Amino acid sequence: MSRPVSAELSTGSGRAYGGLLVAQALAAAQSTVPNDRPAISLHCRFLRPGDERDPIRYYVTSDMDGTRIAQRRVVAEQGGRRVLTSSMAFMRPETGLVHSPHMPQTEAPEILWERIERRLRSGDEIPLGLSHYVNVTLPVQAVPVDPDSLDRNEPCEDKFMVWVRFPAPLAAGSNMHQIVLAFASDLVPFRPVDRRHGLCPIRGAVMEASLDHALWFHDAVRADDWMLLVGHSDWAGAGRGLGHANVFSRDGRMVATISQEGIFRLPTPTP
Repeated sequence: MSRPVSAELSTGSGRAYGGLLVAQALAAAQSTVPNDRPAISLHCRFLRPGDERDPIRYYVTSDMDGTRIAQRRVVAEQGGRRVLTSSMAFMRPETGLVHSPHMPQTEAPEILWERIERRLRSGDEIPLGLSHYVNVTLPVQAVPVDPDSLDRNEPCEDKFMVWVRFPAPLAAGSNMHQIVLAFASDLVPFRPVDRRHGLCPIRGAVMEASLDHALWFHDAVRADDWMLLVGHSDWAGAGRGLGHANVFSRDGRMVATISQEGIFRLPTPTP
């Protein structure tokens, strides 16, 4: 089946935001699956940039419908050309083994956001990386734990942590919680790659483009409450970089894992 969806969100770059494509593809697939089977994973490949000015059409194929698990394929097309392909799995929850890492301790997101708001209201110049991250026209609120790290030029191997939420109530049990998390999942994985090399893409220090994007849903999540995304990167090379993020709910449960690989190109030196 196909579902046309307009890419009405603008980030000012002209390219459709990758998290928007991932979230809309998930929404299209969810509409074909029984409500008792939440998404457990999605794997996306970005084939070419989407244009934020034109509508995107999503084609959903049912690969399997078992008693507990459903599998879907989703293709996103724009202007007759594929911009994204994806595979998704849905499963009725069961009981079993349980373990996960502990959530890192940080200041409360309300305190961090109040501190950022004071800086924005002060009239002082806000670093470019931070101002873009907190002011970009996205329907989620993002609060970096160490906001100045977005503009540092020194390489840093520390984790990149961001609190994220949808700033309006969502119905309990709604598929929108997973959709919002899918949308936000594109905000963090590349930042640890940048930080390892002291680069700020907003300043043109590096050109980035997503290739693969994967998201595993581990537990129920409330996307209208604060979620902590803890990003890290173990590898970059051959013109590519790989970033990851663990997602924790406000109560400390690890609710998802994100992995993303992309192209990282340094500017060509001017002769």
